[in-house]
Amino acid sequence: MTQAAPIPAGAQAKLRILATTDLHMNLTSFDYLSARPDPTVGLTRTAALIRAARHQAQAAGALCLLFDNGDALQ
Repeated sequence: MTQAAPIPAGAQAKLRILATTDLHMNLTSFDYLSARPDPTVGLTRTAALIRAARHQAQAAGALCLLFDNGDALQ
């Protein structure tokens, strides 16, 4: 087993944590109550927001973790 190198004093890491929950199979950008498309909802919109957040984190030199809580924690 190899050991990790010691961390220098004062070393810092940047981390961005993203989480999703309660998607309820809203895969498409469609509002079923109003029976019309809605680009503010759905997994398509969620994916776009995640992609943008990952790019922002990368530009800031941060690591990015995504956790999906699903509905298991209810």
